[in-house]
Amino acid sequence: WWSGPQKNSGSVDETYSLDIRSNQNILHMNLEDFSIGSTQLASLHFSAAQALIPRLQSMKGSTYTFCTGDGSGHPGGHQSAMTDINSHHVMGLASALRNQLSQPDPYSETISCREVRVGLPINRSEEERQLEPRERPLSQDIGTLCAGIAASPTDKEGENGALLKIESQKTLDELLIKYLAVDDDYLKSMPEHWEDCGKV
Repeated sequence: WWSGPQKNSGSVDETYSLDIRSNQNILHMNLEDFSIGSTQLASLHFSAAQALIPRLQSMKGSTYTFCTGDGSGHPGGHQSAMTDINSHHVMGLASALRNQLSQPDPYSETISCREVRVGLPINRSEEERQLEPRERPLSQDIGTLCAGIAASPTDKEGENGALLKIESQKTLDELLIKYLAVDDDYLKSMPEHWEDCGKV
């Protein structure tokens, strides 16, 4: 939803909203443009974490969850060079904060920081949907999972700093059960939106 169609391909990625020339050859960029363009997505996440985490450190049982992916919509598929770089910068930031926040701090409450790394395709074609149908939109399941993670106990061994990789629907279903992640009854009255090749 945050992205727009790329010319001649019909594909979408985050570079549309980051004001990055996604089709530009990175070796043709000057150093200043590369430095700015390659860190935009990570900078946004860093800014959010820097504003929110100090507030969370004053509250016992707080959690912070990153939701990451490779940015292409189809793991391993084609994506622009800048999308690739930005996606990995966010993963690097998530990894750094997961490790840092999992260390005991005598001066503040421990925050349980986890990362949900989604390796499932989104915006699938009708043919792909028929081959591997889903009961609900992937975005709905991921949102429900993140809510379940945020509400789960933070004192379980191995939870703080955990990286949760979702490479199959089976893994996603298992994680939804593990974190007791269920849709709020209120959501049942809301319409479900399925995206097909960039169209809702």
